[in-house]
Amino acid sequence: MCYRRCAGFTLIELSIVLVIIGLVVGGITVGRDLIKAAEIRKEVADLTSYDAAVNTFRTKYNGIPGDFNQTGVIPGLADNHIGDGDGFVTMNDLWIGSSPWEQLSKAGLIQGYYGNDQSYLVNDSCLANVSCPPTPFNATSVHFMMGMSAMWGGYLYSSPLAGSNANISITIFNGTGVAHSLTGNLTVDQAYALDVKLDDGVAHSGRLMTENAQGAGSGCVDGASADDPLDFTTFSYDYNLTTDTADDCWPVYVMR
Repeated sequence: MCYRRCAGFTLIELSIVLVIIGLVVGGITVGRDLIKAAEIRKEVADLTSYDAAVNTFRTKYNGIPGDFNQTGVIPGLADNHIGDGDGFVTMNDLWIGSSPWEQLSKAGLIQGYYGNDQSYLVNDSCLANVSCPPTPFNATSVHFMMGMSAMWGGYLYSSPLAGSNANISITIFNGTGVAHSLTGNLTVDQAYALDVKLDDGVAHSGRLMTENAQGAGSGCVDGASADDPLDFTTFSYDYNLTTDTADDCWPVYVMR
């Protein structure tokens, strides 16, 4: 015979266990949400500070970081690390993407020191914490700066914001030295959350626009390619929030 000491768990005891499990799972979920929200806030703060730094650079040096072409003005900036002074940060400027950060950092307008690792100072690559500032999202994504005239093309280049000589953009993508990588970028949830927090939440308009990582096809954004002109008869150019699971988003922030 089995007496009281052989009895199993009571309903109350089982309920307590389930409540504890629920609290643990809920705490993990809430913790992840808090981390994601903190990443977005940090990125918004970073982009805002970079915007201010670029404007301060313009006022102080009467030029654009990366395109600035005067020697002996910015302390520590080598004579062969200047741009061509045409008013744009383009492929004609030395090490597009990373040279603006070198000029900003040596001018004392941003935190960090960038531009010494010349193995990564090439057109489509930028190493985090060496030649480009990192992002808070992952270990490989960086802030890659260039003029809108040098943008990848398509609906980003055709944006009204792209027509101004004064506009510079920051693209967030994998900067580990692998040009146009389809991994290590932002996810669609991250790109959309950043767009909502900083702009209008629409991938193809405003100061923050998002394109599919080059070669990713219609992944992050519903569109054949950001390199093609807008075609609303075929595509919506909305964020693929329910179908895209890859880290194939390239958000592009246009500075004032």
